[in-house]
Amino acid sequence: MEDEILDENLTVEYRKYDSQTIVRINDAKIQLGEDLNNIITGRTTLFALFGLNVLGLFVGMITDEYGDLFVGTVLEFVVLGCFYLLLGYLVPRRPLLYLALGVGLYVLVLIGNAIIMSETIFVGFFVKIAVFYGFFRGISGALSLRRTKERLSSLGVPEEEIKQAIRTLKPIPRTG
Repeated sequence: MEDEILDENLTVEYRKYDSQTIVRINDAKIQLGEDLNNIITGRTTLFALFGLNVLGLFVGMITDEYGDLFVGTVLEFVVLGCFYLLLGYLVPRRPLLYLALGVGLYVLVLIGNAIIMSETIFVGFFVKIAVFYGFFRGISGALSLRRTKERLSSLGVPEEEIKQAIRTLKPIPRTG
């Protein structure tokens, strides 16, 4: 390692890497970008569920679909929507945990709806498939992220740089 003087008392250390190590670092950074894109898909799924809840609430209010159950239904839509929004907001902090909570909540809602009204099982089938696909991509990205973080750390990429990329869900620029 060499030290470069930036100011009187401020120095920065940097390492010189051989070309094969740079290729391995860049490969790991590309994998990190793919993992983050998958996590973004899962996060977008949570935000989409929030939007679907809001849309369902307004459509139900306009068509007067809820009748006597109006207050309870509105409360259910608002609480579920807020949970999905909160989980989506928290995903960058702990992707696997919050995506797993999101899919768990979604499955509980589907089971609850199926128990109350069994005809809802196949209503919106393709939307349900799309939601599960979004969660699958997000969770697989979060699982892969652990391995990618360890790989980048072992190659000498600073821990703070990795954490910043995950916190902002933006990939790390390639090493030149």
